[in-house]
Amino acid sequence: NLSGAHMLTDADDGYYTLGFTRPAANSNLGGGSGFWDVGATWDSGLEPTSGDAVTILNGDTVTSRQNDDVAFTLNITDGTLNINDASSVTIGTDLFIDPTNGALNIGGGTSGALQAAKFTMDANNVTINNGAMLTVTDELTINGATNFSGSGTLAASGETTVQTAFTQSTGSIDFSSGNATLNANVDLSGGAALVSNTARGFEL
Repeated sequence: NLSGAHMLTDADDGYYTLGFTRPAANSNLGGGSGFWDVGATWDSGLEPTSGDAVTILNGDTVTSRQNDDVAFTLNITDGTLNINDASSVTIGTDLFIDPTNGALNIGGGTSGALQAAKFTMDANNVTINNGAMLTVTDELTINGATNFSGSGTLAASGETTVQTAFTQSTGSIDFSSGNATLNANVDLSGGAALVSNTARGFEL
């Protein structure tokens, strides 16, 4: 019997049963507005941890007002997440925003941040305000005739794929720490800034 962290070697030859822990589900209650860090906002009665699969639904609005809000995954299916100035949310893996009913608003004009490992952006439902940043560390897919509003920064430090036409007239797009594959037109003629790393560049 093995317990805790253990690296198997030839001396451990045999059959083992491995157990895996799934992320705990934590959805908001559907009671209207609430703060991320208040337990009553969530059906578990507890503030989400880095192991929670979080869902915002039923047209509700959840607001992040501190600098260390976390979740394992975040699914905004039918509601809104607002991230205040000087506040941040870190998602360990996937960020999903329903293209019809979900919305994400980052910052109030000076700061605010959200970081996720993976994000597929497929509708005009993301606002990144001045001084704020949305960072995708592993995989960013732009899928749909979409753009974000606001004058903040969309930063991708991993792999970015543009599947369909992307028009951006405000803010900044920062690919300087990652690679971008463009399978469709990217139109920045309206004034958006592009930051790229010439050593990495774009694949067309």
